[in-house]
Amino acid sequence: MADTGSNSSGFVFPPMASILSWRTLVLVFMLTNLKSLHFMWFARFLRAFIRRLTDSAPEKHLSPRCIFLPAISATRSPALECDYNLHKSNSTYFTDMDMSRGNFSLLLFGRAFNPIPGPTHFTMILGGTTCTWRKEIKPYARYELWTRVLSWDAKWLYVVTHFVKPGVFHPTEFVLQPNKRSKTAKGHDKKEDDMLKSVYASSVARYVFKNNRRTIPPEEALRKCNLLPDDETSLADIESTRASSLAIGRLEAGWEAVHNCLQPTGPALGYGTTTSRSTKLTVLVEYIDETDRVSQDYEDPGTSLAEDLTVPPDTTEPDQHASALAHISPASHVTQSMASLPGNSPASTQMTRHLRYSSELVRSPDSPYSRPPMQFTTREAELVKNFTENMALWADATDVNRHFELEVPRRSLYFPVLRYAVFAFSSRHLNRDKADTSTEALEYYNYCLSVLIDAVDKASGHIDEETLAAIAILRQYEEMD
Repeated sequence: MADTGSNSSGFVFPPMASILSWRTLVLVFMLTNLKSLHFMWFARFLRAFIRRLTDSAPEKHLSPRCIFLPAISATRSPALECDYNLHKSNSTYFTDMDMSRGNFSLLLFGRAFNPIPGPTHFTMILGGTTCTWRKEIKPYARYELWTRVLSWDAKWLYVVTHFVKPGVFHPTEFVLQPNKRSKTAKGHDKKEDDMLKSVYASSVARYVFKNNRRTIPPEEALRKCNLLPDDETSLADIESTRASSLAIGRLEAGWEAVHNCLQPTGPALGYGTTTSRSTKLTVLVEYIDETDRVSQDYEDPGTSLAEDLTVPPDTTEPDQHASALAHISPASHVTQSMASLPGNSPASTQMTRHLRYSSELVRSPDSPYSRPPMQFTTREAELVKNFTENMALWADATDVNRHFELEVPRRSLYFPVLRYAVFAFSSRHLNRDKADTSTEALEYYNYCLSVLIDAVDKASGHIDEETLAAIAILRQYEEMD
């Protein structure tokens, strides 16, 4: 039997063969070379590809200032990437650049990029790449890749990538990661020539934009992604930078110029593969019940809103054209949005036109709009205000035109079925946490059902929009506990 060994306390050491078994060694080897295992290139690239296409967070921070900023990522050189000279093999630089350039291109051009052909979609196709080396990278050494747009001409977009020593260059800010803090650069007190000695290798790649078989000029692609400004002064500065770097991108300025075009100071797009979206997920969200505060607002006896909700009768002709409803600026509540609109304003005309056309109303003695609007009492005005400020927002969550916020209060002046539905839902919302002594919501609900049944019986198979809206509101009423 093998001697396992023991110490003075009587602890028995396990056999050395069990610790250094071949299974353990294989597992350790795989974990320390995970980056270089078979199919890991596809897994890494697809992960970045899917994340970039499904993450819209960076897009809102994109602007023309981002056009020449680098995207930074960090990695290591495992043993399987080393050659017989015990440093990173030359061919493995290109696999790292695939990841870096792929992530970078989707950050800047993800808005218009789409693998499915379409009239406005395009793809970026690599047309050539070259790499020049300055220093070797030792096994398991950590390094960073800085990738940015260098220049472009009528056909090609030139992208440069630098392999640099980590911890030497630190951007002043991360534009696509505004919550990420930048560390103080250790090398910024040195001369720039000394800092550039920390560059291991540099590469220039050229890309062409394609829409099916049509070649898209880089300038057109940049404008489609909002990376070129409209004002002449800023555009002239970008053109000056592009023109001065074009010879480097075409390799006409020599190999050393590729190393020297690194921008060690200033802002950057971001670091690694994380985005501002992942940063937001760490923020705690607190739920605040505002029922009591809302109820107190509407129980104020000095509040009178009946006059504010008075809407003049519609005097607009059917053939008048008006601006789109979506252009109406949001109001804090329906009283402001209605009282501030004159009867012949474009916004008022547009709202009335939608009412008349969508419900197929005509000017006749039978039209609801031929009669004066039914005025609200003070209590009814409070219920409409509460509906507009609260429940209407739920229904309009996916409606850019905000029909329940803007249209329903207006139509409730003319349609009883919509009127009582709003009253019932709003009353139940205000009284849901109070003692069950008020029958106000139930009374409005019964009135609405009575009018609704009568309207459906007379509909002869055709139900107008007001009735459908009332049904939707009553359905939400019934869902409330």
